[in-house]
Amino acid sequence: MPDQLLLVLLLAAFSGALAGWLGGVGGRWTLRARLLDLERFAEGLDRRVKGREGQAGQAVRQAVKGEQARVEAEAAALLGAMQRAAPRPGPRPVPDDPAAASAEAHQFWTAHDGKR
Repeated sequence: MPDQLLLVLLLAAFSGALAGWLGGVGGRWTLRARLLDLERFAEGLDRRVKGREGQAGQAVRQAVKGEQARVEAEAAALLGAMQRAAPRPGPRPVPDDPAAASAEAHQFWTAHDGKR
């Protein structure tokens, strides 16, 4: 009889321990499932935010590209206008004769003296 009682108590303790362990494992599995659901939700939200950022980024890129095209067209128009304007005098070779060089310098400075 005492052996049977000990056996029943050990069996009850073992089944209680097993149930507790399984409950703990189940709790961990449940927690893991909840964390996985939370991670999936966060990933979905992240994808949506990045998609919106991508759309906004594309809109900004298009605006910048349009502004660059406008500035480049304006620069090309200004360059064409400058090229159509009166040509600027280029560098002239200095004469070998010092008297001719001095006369040319004097003529230049008298012409440009008041235009500083």
